[in-house]
Amino acid sequence: MSHEIEERDRQCGLENAWHGLTTIVPEVTREIAHPFEVEPCPCPIERDGALIHEDQWYRLVATDDGLPVGPPYNPKTYSPSSIALFWTLIEEAMKDREYTVVSAGSVRDRQRIFASIQVSESFEVGNREFREYLNILDSFDGTASLQARYSNICVVCNNTFSASLNNGKQLGRAVHKGNLTESAGRIAKAVDLFFSKAEEVKKTLAIAFANDCTESEARCWLAAVDNYKKKKLTQSDVQRIARLTELFRLGDGNCGQNRLDAFQGLTQFHTHESCKRPGVAKRLKQFISSNFGPSNNVKERGLVALNDWDTYVAEGDRLLNTIDSNE
Repeated sequence: MSHEIEERDRQCGLENAWHGLTTIVPEVTREIAHPFEVEPCPCPIERDGALIHEDQWYRLVATDDGLPVGPPYNPKTYSPSSIALFWTLIEEAMKDREYTVVSAGSVRDRQRIFASIQVSESFEVGNREFREYLNILDSFDGTASLQARYSNICVVCNNTFSASLNNGKQLGRAVHKGNLTESAGRIAKAVDLFFSKAEEVKKTLAIAFANDCTESEARCWLAAVDNYKKKKLTQSDVQRIARLTELFRLGDGNCGQNRLDAFQGLTQFHTHESCKRPGVAKRLKQFISSNFGPSNNVKERGLVALNDWDTYVAEGDRLLNTIDSNE
């Protein structure tokens, strides 16, 4: 399965994830999410069809079952991490700030570990709660460095791990070389960047809430954001714009009054309704699109477009006039 949560893996969270495999707990802790440590053990390697025992090759194994969590490595060129270091960095990075680990665990047979942190300073604008995550990622198989990323993605599986790794904004990174403990201190600086970014988003949304707009303006803005760089609209585009405009007026928490209502209509549609694939696969398809696919791109574009409202309204008006003239 795409979640790659194997028998030895566990994803702990405060609520059930899309895959339905979450160990739901009232508090996500190291002891629950990662009930093991890793330690290096000498490892024979194969050369010319024979196993050779050389002191310079090691392999990380889990202390609870003695099974490997990564491939052989040479300590002269690779510095492995540990569960203890991973959680110590979370504590040091967050320091005296209030925060909640909402998801943590491992995937790929414990070769990748993660934690998604929701800071208590999540904020509300117009009675709507907005959440962003500080994702701490690491691997024992060399596929990811120890790093912090700012994202709207809560990591709950290998898909979301990769999504945050590829699309989230990298704030700090410690490669698996040299003294990993010292270099990992850069994670603390990532927290400052995280809060700075959160403040920028909060300001953008607050300004959007304070600026009223007409339904016609919202329709134009939505048309431009949802159909970025298109020269003309199809009938399917027009129908989608009609639904987006409806959500501007009637979406959850919306009243069809301000620019934030337009943005929320956009995000509601691309979080829950953009995938038209029928059947069981729709849930996963929607999740992928919303969190790191086309719909996620539209939502991110919408946030940027709030700061350039008039330009997008003008572009949307051009697009809508073009389709009207062809009817």
